[in-house]
Amino acid sequence: VVNEIKSQTIIRGRTTQARSPLKNIIIIYLFFWFQFGNTCYSNSVLQALYFCKPFREKVLEYKAKNKKGKETLLSCLADLFYSIATQKKKVGTIAPKKFIARLRKEKVDFDNYMQQDAHEFLNFLINHINEIIVCKSIT
Repeated sequence: VVNEIKSQTIIRGRTTQARSPLKNIIIIYLFFWFQFGNTCYSNSVLQALYFCKPFREKVLEYKAKNKKGKETLLSCLADLFYSIATQKKKVGTIAPKKFIARLRKEKVDFDNYMQQDAHEFLNFLINHINEIIVCKSIT
């Protein structure tokens, strides 16, 4: 689910049960993600991945286990997910500058302001994360 509002994308996935006279009300914490140029393709994919709880938990687990080391696309993604997961406010904005900058360094096809395909980005991101994990397990 992607909701674009004035070139910002909702990117918050933490939910809590509210104590209320009405039972089982779920409060969704909403954060808006600033777009840098034409980055809606990445916003929609990252939002979907963030809302995939097993994926989000593994990325956050990676961050906890790899506090120091070389900056990679996975470490930038982990930092981004961590900044969203640890927000104290219910609504706000996130500026994924570090992630987008790293993405543009890793794949020149994304280093422009042209329209990109979300499916191609998803394939690249998943394959790239796999390469990082495989290389790390070998060394």
